[in-house]
Parts: sequence; structure tokens; C-alpha cells
Amino acid sequence: MVLGKGLVDLVAEMGRHLGYEVAIEVEASESAWVDVVWFDKRFSFESIGIKKGKMRFSPVVPVAAFEIEIKTGTNAKHIKGSVSNLDNLGAQLG
Repeated sequence: MVLGKGLVDLVAEMGRHLGYEVAIEVEASESAWVDVVWFDKRFSFESIGIKKGKMRFSPVVPVAAFEIEIKTGTNAKHIKGSVSNLDNLGAQLG
């Protein structure tokens, strides 16, 4: 079973395999970070010279976003936080 960092790496590799630009730990807002985001390559971080994803300052298009939760179980507060982070990012899927 793949957990934690291994699962993040797996989701990132799947995105690359499907032809997306992939970023890990993307800043969706001032206090919200998303674990893995797949972007449309036509509007990429690399094309505008950015190394670490900050959605607030970048003209990029997030297609899918993933929050990887291993230890939260049924903790509603953590789940609500993850859903809020995905909402802040504004990806088409996530």
C-alpha cells in the first residue's frame, strides 16, 4: 500500500503520463495549499518562469486538483479544510 509522499508522487506521475503539467504543494490562496494539481500545458508555470506554484499570481489553468489525506479518517474539520482548499484553487475537477 502506498501512503503519504508515495501517493502524492503516484498521482503526480499519473498526471504527467496523461500529458498535464504537474505541480506539488500549490498555493491556492494565502492560507490554502493543495497537494497535487494538474495544469493545462498551454498555460504553464514553466512558460512564465515560475518554479513554485502560486495560483494568486500566475496565469495558469488548473484542470484537476488532489488533496491527499492519510490520517484524517472521519475528522470533519480536516475534510472541510481540504474541500475549501480545492474550492480556493478553482480547478475544473477536484
